[in-house]
Amino acid sequence: MDLGGLVRAVSLGIILLVYILQGYLKLYEKKINQAVEQGRPMKKPMVPPFKVANALKVVLALAVFLPLISDAAASINRDRNLERSVEQQAAEKQMSVAFVASEDSAAALYYEEDGSDHTFALYECRGTIFKEYVFLHGGSATSIDRSVRAFRMEESGELVLFSMNKLRIAEIVCHHGEAYHLDPDSPFVLILPSGGADIYDENGDLIDLKQNEWYVVTTKGI
Repeated sequence: MDLGGLVRAVSLGIILLVYILQGYLKLYEKKINQAVEQGRPMKKPMVPPFKVANALKVVLALAVFLPLISDAAASINRDRNLERSVEQQAAEKQMSVAFVASEDSAAALYYEEDGSDHTFALYECRGTIFKEYVFLHGGSATSIDRSVRAFRMEESGELVLFSMNKLRIAEIVCHHGEAYHLDPDSPFVLILPSGGADIYDENGDLIDLKQNEWYVVTTKGI
């Protein structure tokens, strides 16, 4: 559930519970007044208002947290289901695979161990309450084989990188400070948060991908 929907649901729940509590208090007060006037206990004792208020608090808490717990469980299952699907496709293709997923994106790079062939798949997580990964792009690219191909995700701002790592990239350092260490002998797929990054080879030398004709930045469409 998105934040706006959750806030609206909680607000409506609070308003409803307040009305219920107010109605109960009026009824309780009426019964108490009748008992006082008659000089005897209520014929059918009612639950004290503070107990009703506590019960409503529990109901409200469950209404808030159960959707969050459910969404977290669904997110775990969603990631795992896609990962299993990717692993199955890799087995069918008899290829190795690199896979990565975030809350907003997922990516897989299938490749031959000798570097002779590859295919890639890019997914975006879409939906409001129940989110699912939707396939966006796939196939093969010379940029992946010789350098790096990057997809800039419009919604999240994430940068998804695919590479057979012929440039022997060993480290990627994001401008906000996070660093990713890679095996220079292995292909990789990586999801970087929004913002820029510096890329280094195994010798610690900065690689200027903008000067490499095979570097491609693709902005996907919704």
